[in-house]
Amino acid sequence: GSDAVYPPMYAFGASSGGSFVGMLSSQMKQDPEDYAPFLFSPANIQIMASNEHDHWDIPTVFPTMSGDTQTSKRVQDWV
Repeated sequence: GSDAVYPPMYAFGASSGGSFVGMLSSQMKQDPEDYAPFLFSPANIQIMASNEHDHWDIPTVFPTMSGDTQTSKRVQDWV
């Protein structure tokens, strides 16, 4: 085994970048050995609802714009 210590990886993306963070978080959950030791600890996906096919189990915040009711609804349906 390795005694290496790796810092937490924080994922941040807004709009299409948020979609990418969601997709990558989902892939990391499915195949963690492919991404270790660089696995996301928390994620911040802004102004974007996740794809309905993506699923992960790390703490995630979904900030949305106050007037964007459609994205806010999609986020609420996902979480």
